[in-house]
Amino acid sequence: MPGRNLVLLSSKATPHERCALLAEALAELGHAEHPGLGPESRALVQRRGRPEAGHAPTSAGGPGLAGGGRHGRRRI
Repeated sequence: MPGRNLVLLSSKATPHERCALLAEALAELGHAEHPGLGPESRALVQRRGRPEAGHAPTSAGGPGLAGGGRHGRRRI
């Protein structure tokens, strides 16, 4: 898709993992201050999908980006 950014997420990832990876992708693409984001979503993107202090993720591991593994990288 020329001129478009595409984020592929594994269908086997948990909702928490997909949310965190999408937030990280939005941050990397410079959309942390997008006017369409609500305050909680904006805060999550600014933290790059990381949980707030004191909140540990519920998943101990598993799939992440499609084809990239849990800590895979993508071309942007």
